[in-house]
Order: sequence, then C-alpha cells, then structure tokens
Amino acid sequence: MTRILVAEDDRHLQRVISLWLERNGYEVQCRNNGRCALQAFHEWCPDILITDVNMPEMDGVTLARTVLAEVQRPVGIVILSCRVDMIGIGVELGDPRVIHHAKPFSPSRLVEELETLTREVARLAPPSEWSPCEWT
Repeated sequence: MTRILVAEDDRHLQRVISLWLERNGYEVQCRNNGRCALQAFHEWCPDILITDVNMPEMDGVTLARTVLAEVQRPVGIVILSCRVDMIGIGVELGDPRVIHHAKPFSPSRLVEELETLTREVARLAPPSEWSPCEWT
C-alpha cells in the first residue's frame, strides 16, 4: 500500500484530501506544519509527500527541498498552491517527481495525478529495492 504524508495547515482541506486518498486505497498521515511533517517523514517513511506551500514553521518548498536532499530512495512530491509562480516547481527543484497541483483542486484529479506519480516513482526504483528509511 502506498503511503502518503499530507502537510496542510487548513484542517478542512487536510480532511478532504485524506478522505479521498483513503477511499482510493492509500495509507495517509497528516501534519499541519512543515516541521512536524519533516519529522513524520523521517519516522514514517512515506512514498509520496503532498504539501501546501504556505505553512507555519517551515514552508512547503523548504520541506520539499529538505526531503529531496535527505532521502536516499525515490519519493514523489505534490506541491499544493494557488500561486502561479509554483507551476514550474519541479524544474526549479530539479526533480521530475515534484509536481504542482493548483488550488482550488479537484480531489479526483489529485488522485489521478498520484496514480501517475506512484508509477513514475516505482519505475525509477521498484519498491522491492527500496530501503524504506535511508537518510543522508
């Protein structure tokens, strides 16, 4: 089962996202700020991170950069934002597994993007080859 960590400070959005993901067979944990999300990422070792850009204690872009710099296995990242300057975030962070998903968003479209992202991450390194929690 694919594990997804949701970093979103809006409790309503957090709940909507987690319900949709759980209904579609994902295992989900949620955190409401970037610092707690990074700690949960280290402890729980999810396959995908979904993060809002504007959060307390650590913004989503910093969280994504930190995860990409520290993780030793493929991981997908979805950046949620209504900011148009985030559209090219995957290119900016230098990783094709980082995608932008615009707010307001369609939960069903998000699930479709996650299915594609999960396949891309698995293509880069089959899950059987992953060591779940290898950090630099």
